[in-house]
Amino acid sequence: MSKISKIWSRFEAVWYSELRNVARYNEADFDAVIKSQLETIFPHFIFVPYAKTIKAKGTPTGSNPDFALVRADYEEWWIVEVETIGDKLSRVQGQIRNFTEAGYDAYEHAQYIHSKQPELDFDRLLVLTDSTPKVLVIVDDINSQWIEGLKDYGPTICVFKVYINGNGTEMYNISGDYPYIWEAESFCSFSPPLRNVLELASPQVLLPPIRRPIPRMGRIRKVLTWFANTVKGDRISQETPDIYRITHRGKLTEWQRLDDNGKTYLQPLRNHTLGATSQFVLKRLSSEEYLIEVIR
Repeated sequence: MSKISKIWSRFEAVWYSELRNVARYNEADFDAVIKSQLETIFPHFIFVPYAKTIKAKGTPTGSNPDFALVRADYEEWWIVEVETIGDKLSRVQGQIRNFTEAGYDAYEHAQYIHSKQPELDFDRLLVLTDSTPKVLVIVDDINSQWIEGLKDYGPTICVFKVYINGNGTEMYNISGDYPYIWEAESFCSFSPPLRNVLELASPQVLLPPIRRPIPRMGRIRKVLTWFANTVKGDRISQETPDIYRITHRGKLTEWQRLDDNGKTYLQPLRNHTLGATSQFVLKRLSSEEYLIEVIR
Protein backbone atom coordinates (compact mmCIF):
# COMPACT_ATOMS: atom_id res chain seq x y z
CA MET A 1 0.00 0.00 0.00
CA SER A 2 1.43 3.39 -1.00
CA LYS A 3 1.84 6.21 1.47
CA ILE A 4 -0.70 9.00 0.95
CA SER A 5 -0.50 12.45 2.54
CA LYS A 6 -3.42 14.91 2.41
CA ILE A 7 -4.59 18.08 4.15
CA TRP A 8 -8.28 18.88 4.58
CA SER A 9 -9.23 22.57 4.45
CA ARG A 10 -12.55 22.89 6.26
CA PHE A 11 -12.85 26.54 5.22
CA GLU A 12 -12.69 25.62 1.55
CA ALA A 13 -14.17 22.12 2.02
CA VAL A 14 -11.51 20.62 -0.26
CA TRP A 15 -8.64 18.18 0.05
CA TYR A 16 -5.04 19.17 -0.68
CA SER A 17 -2.91 16.26 -1.90
CA GLU A 18 0.85 16.11 -1.60
CA LEU A 19 2.14 17.27 -4.98
CA ARG A 20 4.79 14.59 -5.38
CA ASN A 21 2.08 11.91 -5.12
CA VAL A 22 -0.19 13.34 -7.83
CA ALA A 23 2.11 15.04 -10.34
CA ARG A 24 5.59 14.74 -11.78
CA TYR A 25 8.07 17.42 -10.83
CA ASN A 26 11.84 17.60 -10.63
CA GLU A 27 14.39 19.32 -8.42
CA ALA A 28 14.29 22.47 -10.57
CA ASP A 29 10.50 22.73 -10.10
CA PHE A 30 10.88 22.22 -6.36
CA ASP A 31 13.68 24.78 -6.20
CA ALA A 32 11.46 27.33 -7.97
CA VAL A 33 8.68 26.81 -5.40
CA ILE A 34 11.13 27.28 -2.51
CA LYS A 35 12.56 30.49 -3.97
CA SER A 36 9.07 31.91 -4.56
CA GLN A 37 8.31 31.55 -0.84
CA LEU A 38 11.63 32.66 0.68
CA GLU A 39 10.30 35.93 2.13
CA THR A 40 7.63 33.98 4.00
CA ILE A 41 9.84 31.07 5.11
CA PHE A 42 12.92 33.12 6.04
CA PRO A 43 11.66 36.68 6.68
CA HIS A 44 14.82 37.78 8.52
CA PHE A 45 17.25 36.58 5.86
CA ILE A 46 18.44 37.98 2.53
CA PHE A 47 18.48 35.69 -0.49
CA VAL A 48 21.79 35.47 -2.36
CA PRO A 49 22.12 33.63 -5.71
CA TYR A 50 25.12 31.35 -5.18
CA ALA A 51 26.61 29.45 -8.10
CA LYS A 52 30.15 29.52 -6.74
CA THR A 53 31.90 26.12 -6.59
CA ILE A 54 32.74 24.96 -3.08
CA LYS A 55 35.22 22.13 -2.61
CA ALA A 56 36.37 20.25 0.48
CA LYS A 57 39.98 19.18 0.78
CA GLY A 58 40.50 15.66 -0.56
CA THR A 59 37.37 15.55 -2.72
CA PRO A 60 37.78 15.10 -6.48
CA THR A 61 35.25 17.72 -7.52
CA GLY A 62 33.47 20.66 -5.94
CA SER A 63 29.75 21.40 -5.68
CA ASN A 64 27.54 24.41 -6.36
CA PRO A 65 24.82 25.21 -3.79
CA ASP A 66 21.36 26.32 -4.87
CA PHE A 67 21.58 29.63 -3.00
CA ALA A 68 22.80 31.28 0.19
CA LEU A 69 21.07 33.20 2.99
CA VAL A 70 22.54 36.14 4.89
CA ARG A 71 20.85 37.15 8.11
CA ALA A 72 19.71 40.77 7.95
CA ASP A 73 21.78 41.68 11.03
CA TYR A 74 24.89 39.97 9.59
CA GLU A 75 25.06 37.51 12.50
CA GLU A 76 25.16 34.32 10.39
CA TRP A 77 25.07 33.00 6.85
CA TRP A 78 23.86 29.76 5.32
CA ILE A 79 24.69 27.63 2.29
CA VAL A 80 21.46 26.04 1.05
CA GLU A 81 20.94 22.88 -0.98
CA VAL A 82 17.49 21.96 -2.31
CA GLU A 83 16.84 18.27 -2.99
CA THR A 84 14.00 15.84 -3.62
CA ILE A 85 13.76 12.49 -1.87
CA GLY A 86 14.06 10.84 -5.29
CA ASP A 87 17.60 12.16 -5.75
CA LYS A 88 20.55 9.81 -5.34
CA LEU A 89 21.66 9.97 -1.71
CA SER A 90 25.35 9.36 -2.47
CA ARG A 91 25.40 12.44 -4.73
CA VAL A 92 23.77 14.55 -2.04
CA GLN A 93 26.28 13.26 0.52
CA GLY A 94 29.13 14.42 -1.72
CA GLN A 95 27.62 17.88 -2.04
CA ILE A 96 27.00 18.29 1.67
CA ARG A 97 30.51 17.08 2.46
CA ASN A 98 31.91 19.79 0.21
CA PHE A 99 29.81 22.47 1.91
CA THR A 100 30.52 21.39 5.50
CA GLU A 101 34.21 20.54 5.18
CA ALA A 102 35.41 23.25 2.78
CA GLY A 103 37.84 25.95 3.82
CA TYR A 104 36.09 29.28 3.21
CA ASP A 105 38.22 32.28 2.24
CA ALA A 106 36.52 35.27 3.88
CA TYR A 107 37.48 37.90 1.29
CA GLU A 108 36.65 35.68 -1.67
CA HIS A 109 33.17 34.81 -0.42
CA ALA A 110 32.40 38.31 0.86
CA GLN A 111 33.31 39.68 -2.56
CA TYR A 112 31.13 37.08 -4.28
CA ILE A 113 28.10 37.77 -2.06
CA HIS A 114 28.52 41.51 -2.55
CA SER A 115 28.65 41.06 -6.34
CA LYS A 116 25.26 39.30 -6.17
CA GLN A 117 23.67 41.64 -3.62
CA PRO A 118 25.48 45.03 -3.90
CA GLU A 119 23.16 46.65 -1.33
CA LEU A 120 24.80 44.56 1.41
CA ASP A 121 27.61 46.20 3.40
CA PHE A 122 30.94 44.75 2.23
CA ASP A 123 32.84 45.40 5.48
CA ARG A 124 30.15 43.63 7.51
CA LEU A 125 30.13 40.78 4.97
CA LEU A 126 33.89 40.43 5.39
CA VAL A 127 33.44 39.97 9.15
CA LEU A 128 30.53 37.59 8.58
CA THR A 129 32.31 35.32 6.09
CA ASP A 130 35.27 34.98 8.42
CA SER A 131 33.02 32.44 10.15
CA THR A 132 32.08 29.13 8.51
CA PRO A 133 28.57 29.11 7.04
CA LYS A 134 25.91 26.82 8.35
CA VAL A 135 24.52 24.30 5.85
CA LEU A 136 20.81 23.80 5.23
CA VAL A 137 19.27 20.97 3.21
CA ILE A 138 15.67 21.55 2.10
CA VAL A 139 14.04 18.32 0.95
CA ASP A 140 10.47 17.43 -0.06
CA ASP A 141 10.37 14.35 2.21
CA ILE A 142 12.64 12.48 4.59
CA ASN A 143 13.24 8.90 5.66
CA SER A 144 15.58 7.04 8.01
CA GLN A 145 18.05 6.31 5.20
CA TRP A 146 18.51 10.02 4.46
CA ILE A 147 18.72 10.95 8.14
CA GLU A 148 21.37 8.29 8.74
CA GLY A 149 23.22 9.10 5.53
CA LEU A 150 23.57 12.83 6.27
CA LYS A 151 24.08 12.85 10.04
CA ASP A 152 27.90 12.53 9.84
CA TYR A 153 28.06 15.83 7.94
CA GLY A 154 25.79 17.64 10.39
CA PRO A 155 23.62 19.79 8.10
CA THR A 156 20.35 21.30 9.26
CA ILE A 157 17.51 19.45 7.51
CA CYS A 158 14.21 21.15 6.68
CA VAL A 159 11.34 19.17 5.16
CA PHE A 160 9.19 21.34 2.88
CA LYS A 161 6.11 19.62 1.48
CA VAL A 162 3.98 21.05 -1.30
CA TYR A 163 0.26 20.28 -1.42
CA ILE A 164 -2.20 21.13 -4.19
CA ASN A 165 -5.98 21.02 -4.62
CA GLY A 166 -8.07 20.39 -7.71
CA ASN A 167 -8.07 24.10 -8.57
CA GLY A 168 -4.29 24.28 -8.63
CA THR A 169 -3.99 26.22 -5.36
CA GLU A 170 -0.92 25.28 -3.36
CA MET A 171 -0.41 24.83 0.39
CA TYR A 172 2.91 24.28 2.17
CA ASN A 173 4.01 22.38 5.26
CA ILE A 174 7.38 22.84 6.98
CA SER A 175 8.87 20.47 9.55
CA GLY A 176 12.30 19.68 10.93
CA ASP A 177 14.74 22.56 11.48
CA TYR A 178 15.39 25.83 9.69
CA PRO A 179 16.99 29.26 10.30
CA TYR A 180 15.05 31.58 12.59
CA ILE A 181 15.48 34.65 14.80
CA TRP A 182 14.41 34.70 18.44
CA GLU A 183 13.47 37.66 20.61
CA ALA A 184 14.30 36.10 23.99
CA GLU A 185 15.39 32.77 25.41
CA SER A 186 15.50 30.80 28.65
CA PHE A 187 17.24 27.64 29.75
CA CYS A 188 14.88 25.02 31.14
CA SER A 189 14.75 21.42 32.29
CA PHE A 190 12.29 19.04 33.89
CA SER A 191 12.02 19.61 37.62
CA PRO A 192 13.21 16.44 39.48
CA PRO A 193 10.21 16.18 41.83
CA LEU A 194 7.80 16.73 38.90
CA ARG A 195 9.06 14.67 35.98
CA ASN A 196 6.66 16.20 33.46
CA VAL A 197 7.02 19.87 34.41
CA LEU A 198 9.61 22.20 32.84
CA GLU A 199 11.20 24.77 35.15
CA LEU A 200 12.24 28.03 33.43
CA ALA A 201 15.45 29.81 34.44
CA SER A 202 14.21 33.12 32.94
CA PRO A 203 10.40 33.44 33.07
CA GLN A 204 10.65 36.75 31.16
CA VAL A 205 10.81 34.71 27.97
CA LEU A 206 7.04 34.17 28.29
CA LEU A 207 4.83 37.02 27.14
CA PRO A 208 1.17 37.09 28.25
CA PRO A 209 -0.69 34.94 25.71
CA ILE A 210 -3.15 36.58 23.35
CA ARG A 211 -6.60 35.67 24.62
CA ARG A 212 -9.07 34.24 22.13
CA PRO A 213 -12.63 33.08 22.83
CA ILE A 214 -13.13 29.33 23.01
CA PRO A 215 -16.48 28.60 21.36
CA ARG A 216 -17.40 25.38 23.15
CA MET A 217 -18.29 25.62 26.84
CA GLY A 218 -17.46 21.94 27.27
CA ARG A 219 -13.85 22.63 26.37
CA ILE A 220 -13.68 25.55 28.83
CA ARG A 221 -14.97 23.38 31.66
CA LYS A 222 -12.54 20.63 30.71
CA VAL A 223 -9.52 22.98 30.80
CA LEU A 224 -10.53 24.61 34.08
CA THR A 225 -11.32 21.28 35.70
CA TRP A 226 -7.96 19.89 34.62
CA PHE A 227 -6.24 23.00 35.94
CA ALA A 228 -7.98 22.75 39.33
CA ASN A 229 -7.08 19.07 39.65
CA THR A 230 -3.45 19.65 38.65
CA VAL A 231 -2.58 22.48 41.03
CA LYS A 232 -3.49 22.01 44.69
CA GLY A 233 -4.01 24.88 47.12
CA ASP A 234 -4.29 28.60 46.40
CA ARG A 235 -0.65 29.32 45.54
CA ILE A 236 -1.54 30.01 41.89
CA SER A 237 -3.04 33.46 41.59
CA GLN A 238 -4.36 33.25 38.02
CA GLU A 239 -7.97 32.14 37.49
CA THR A 240 -7.54 31.17 33.85
CA PRO A 241 -4.51 29.10 32.76
CA ASP A 242 -1.99 30.68 30.39
CA ILE A 243 -1.53 28.35 27.41
CA TYR A 244 1.57 28.58 25.19
CA ARG A 245 2.15 26.92 21.83
CA ILE A 246 5.69 25.56 21.56
CA THR A 247 7.31 23.85 18.57
CA HIS A 248 9.92 21.10 18.88
CA ARG A 249 11.44 19.75 15.66
CA GLY A 250 8.45 20.88 13.63
CA LYS A 251 5.80 19.47 15.99
CA LEU A 252 3.46 21.85 17.81
CA THR A 253 2.53 21.24 21.45
CA GLU A 254 0.56 23.23 24.03
CA TRP A 255 1.84 23.97 27.53
CA GLN A 256 0.27 25.60 30.57
CA ARG A 257 2.11 28.12 32.73
CA LEU A 258 2.31 27.46 36.49
CA ASP A 259 3.77 29.94 39.02
CA ASP A 260 4.72 28.63 42.44
CA ASN A 261 6.83 30.23 45.20
CA GLY A 262 8.67 32.56 42.84
CA LYS A 263 9.36 29.88 40.21
CA THR A 264 7.75 29.47 36.80
CA TYR A 265 6.94 26.13 35.21
CA LEU A 266 5.39 24.80 32.00
CA GLN A 267 3.27 21.66 32.05
CA PRO A 268 2.18 19.93 28.82
CA LEU A 269 -1.49 19.57 27.96
CA ARG A 270 -0.77 16.40 25.98
CA ASN A 271 2.06 14.06 25.01
CA HIS A 272 5.39 15.50 23.87
CA THR A 273 8.75 14.18 22.61
CA LEU A 274 11.15 15.85 25.06
CA GLY A 275 13.54 13.62 27.03
CA ALA A 276 13.04 13.75 30.79
CA THR A 277 16.78 14.01 31.56
CA SER A 278 17.75 16.47 28.82
CA GLN A 279 18.34 20.20 29.12
CA PHE A 280 16.66 22.68 26.81
CA VAL A 281 16.53 26.29 25.70
CA LEU A 282 13.12 27.88 25.09
CA LYS A 283 13.18 30.65 22.48
CA ARG A 284 10.49 33.23 21.80
CA LEU A 285 10.20 33.90 18.08
CA SER A 286 7.25 36.31 18.31
CA SER A 287 4.38 37.21 20.64
CA GLU A 288 2.73 33.86 19.93
CA GLU A 289 5.50 31.56 18.65
CA TYR A 290 7.94 29.61 20.81
CA LEU A 291 10.58 27.06 19.93
CA ILE A 292 12.31 24.59 22.24
CA GLU A 293 15.64 22.93 21.47
CA VAL A 294 17.71 20.25 23.18
CA ILE A 295 21.13 21.57 24.24
CA ARG A 296 22.35 18.55 26.20
